[in-house]
Amino acid sequence: MFPWLFLAQTPEPKELTENKGSIEGENTYVNPALKMKISLPGAWHFFDRTMYSTPESKQKDKEMIERNRAICQGPLCGDAEIDVALQTVTPFVHAIFLTAHQLSSEYQNRQRHPLKRFAEVMGLNSLGDGWVPEVN
Repeated sequence: MFPWLFLAQTPEPKELTENKGSIEGENTYVNPALKMKISLPGAWHFFDRTMYSTPESKQKDKEMIERNRAICQGPLCGDAEIDVALQTVTPFVHAIFLTAHQLSSEYQNRQRHPLKRFAEVMGLNSLGDGWVPEVN
């Protein structure tokens, strides 16, 4: 007889319970990895953010992700550890998309990489061509 060996499939970081979080009751999203608790109006559930996408748009998104991975050189490259989509139980009313990256130790050096620069990249540099930032 041969002993059977089963390899446990390691889940993606975004699928880990502590990264995905949970919904308590019907309206409180809790994410221990982010130390976050959000009370939401109405009843909510997790959903697949691509469920309303067409096959063509899914293919375009896949191609764009592959192109970006090939040229990306920074702290926010690769898949996010936390990637959550929440939606109200009654469809098409409200949705929340939460994405978070764990910065490598190199980028956690605040002397070399101040948080202000990350905020600029995530905010100002993400606006696109049609928006002009106003700095107060």
